[in-house]
Amino acid sequence: MRSAGQLLRQHSWAGLLYGLITLLYTYPLILHPRSAIIGQIDALENYWNLWWTREAVLHLHQNPWHVTWMHYPFELPLYFHTYDSVNAFLSLPFQVLFGTTAAYNLLVLFAFLLAALGAYSLVWHLTHHYPAAFIAGLIYAFCPYMAFHADVGQPFMQMIGWLPFYLLALLKGLRGRSRWLAVAGVLLAIIAYTDWHLAVFSLTMTALVAVTEIAQGSSERHWFRRIVPVGVKLAAVGLLFTLLLLPLLVPMLREVLSDPYATRPLENSIQHSTDLLAYLLPSPFHPLWGAWAASIFYGHLVPVGILGGIASVGYVAIALALAGLWGDRRRSALYLLIVLAGGVLALGPYLQVNGVNSVDTT
Repeated sequence: MRSAGQLLRQHSWAGLLYGLITLLYTYPLILHPRSAIIGQIDALENYWNLWWTREAVLHLHQNPWHVTWMHYPFELPLYFHTYDSVNAFLSLPFQVLFGTTAAYNLLVLFAFLLAALGAYSLVWHLTHHYPAAFIAGLIYAFCPYMAFHADVGQPFMQMIGWLPFYLLALLKGLRGRSRWLAVAGVLLAIIAYTDWHLAVFSLTMTALVAVTEIAQGSSERHWFRRIVPVGVKLAAVGLLFTLLLLPLLVPMLREVLSDPYATRPLENSIQHSTDLLAYLLPSPFHPLWGAWAASIFYGHLVPVGILGGIASVGYVAIALALAGLWGDRRRSALYLLIVLAGGVLALGPYLQVNGVNSVDTT
């Protein structure tokens, strides 16, 4: 087993390259780290989240999930607000040292780097192949999804880097290294504190991992015998996850039972669903055909005023994925299931193709 120092020496080149690519990808942000923030639309709302956390924790010494400076004297709870508490608390030392603007920008840069290193680490663990791991990090971190949420000012949606790290810890824990189960539980809690959408994706992955791990038995008898050990390990992850999340779950449950204002209608889910055509559409940010793709995506595949629905992957990424699936069909089953499950769930409650829903919701 390699030490942390050996792993750092072995893979530090990837982190350095990803860092350089992040700076180039977000240029000219590096020239204005303290005078401008990346993103628009929701950027100021998420900027406020960081600022309020600093005020609440460092100056007012109070619970940041309760805003005492709004709707005074009744306060305003943030339990159902898009309040990324992980980013908010990570930003505190940088806000103190450099200000809120620089802290916001550093978190956006961190999101790209985290995603790249997460995908790289997972693929390296699975393949021990440097080019495959590095390319996986490039595709995952610098995909149109990441560019879109940086552009609309939603850094919490960019924190997808926690997901491959969670999957890596979960696989290690289920396959013999039990201490990794604790890491998986902590990472799952971090994901939930970051964004509930990402938590749902992670729980879906967990269910698919359970199915594939149990199904590894070569016979029906072996398959049955694997249910208990896999179930016990997943229960340990779930217990730690629940305990860490209780400070948030209890007040959320109390609030929704007293006033279910946060319940959204079905139409809202339909409007935020992904159009089937969006999977094959080039990136709206592509330097050559981005304008053409954007003219189809905005206002046609996605209703006006809705931020979401981006599903562009890129034809090169799709081709590489298909080649990998064909080259190692047995080991690729889990990841194919994750892609299919995520793709289907993103379509929402009703199929939508070329801007037309399969049912009339008007």
